[in-house]
Amino acid sequence: MLKGVVSVTFRKKSVEEIIDIVKKSGLAAIEWGGDIHVPHGDVATAERVGKLTRAAGIEPISYGTYYECTKEDVPFDDVLASAVALGVKVIRVWAGKKNFDETTEEERKETYAALRYAVDAAAKKGIIVATELHINTLTNTLEGALEMLKQVPGLKTYWQCVKNAPDPEEEYAAIRTLGKNIVGTHIGGSWIDGIKHPLEELGEQVSNYISMLEELETPQYMMIEFVAGDSGEQLIKDAEFLLKA
Repeated sequence: MLKGVVSVTFRKKSVEEIIDIVKKSGLAAIEWGGDIHVPHGDVATAERVGKLTRAAGIEPISYGTYYECTKEDVPFDDVLASAVALGVKVIRVWAGKKNFDETTEEERKETYAALRYAVDAAAKKGIIVATELHINTLTNTLEGALEMLKQVPGLKTYWQCVKNAPDPEEEYAAIRTLGKNIVGTHIGGSWIDGIKHPLEELGEQVSNYISMLEELETPQYMMIEFVAGDSGEQLIKDAEFLLKA
């Protein structure tokens, strides 16, 4: 399993600083974010970041966009152009900007249509599109994610711990249910009272997650997202734990 970090973990750091930290950590991949480091439609920046990443021996595995699949958003073609220039295998998008039970049927149809376009357009470039289990989107619940996958052929999903103090059994059940639809994972220590904790506090849960995901026998990568104190030193500690898990 390929292991790396999500660049939004360090929004205040430069591309070069992030690459340096990741290289020191021993991690092998970066999911570059579309909000700060690789803006949607800025092809020149995407090309530069992709080259810098690969030159350091790190894979720019995915493009973590903030494309929301709504009429108000930038054209997906801009997002795709950046993804192609960056040289990624996966584009991560958000399924709208409201929870499933807060949307109308018409709003859901619009989001599904936007996702179908994105999936088809990206497939022509050999890129996978995936949503993630995230609040304020149609996939804020496992049920919402399953409905999304049903409505949009070819779409994939990320799995991630979605609670402050996750119940391992619920998380294991989610992995089993989503199965081979999972293309990537975000992992990190729990948020408790608004404070991020070290990854090692999840203990054997992490190795259990990895074992279950590897049993799916589909290409997988696991990305650290956010670290205690927004610290590069903490990323190195979290990476050491993850690489041993």
